[in-house]
Amino acid sequence: MKHFCVAAAVLMMLVVASGCNKPDGVVGTWANPQVPETVQFKADHTGVFVVKDSPSLQFTWQDDKNGTVRLDVSIQGTVKSLYGKLDNGAFVIAGNGQKAVYRRQDDQKG
Repeated sequence: MKHFCVAAAVLMMLVVASGCNKPDGVVGTWANPQVPETVQFKADHTGVFVVKDSPSLQFTWQDDKNGTVRLDVSIQGTVKSLYGKLDNGAFVIAGNGQKAVYRRQDDQKG
């Protein structure tokens, strides 16, 4: 019984430690330092692009198996997919020869 308790305690410590080392992922608010734009990823896999003096764009997002995040943005009844990933603490969306880099604006989750 004593060995079981020790094993259980070690297992719990490993689970807690692995959870503490898990990266935050994309959930939170990110800002583009080049233009007045933010992107917010919510924990429920929805989000919003906010650009100064423009209507905001709602999207849904999901992680794929290779570390890429797909954003499905609805624009005038058509869904356009954008792809991005975390790269050295930034979130980078690239496509069509262009790249947008976002830096975490806050640690707010949700």
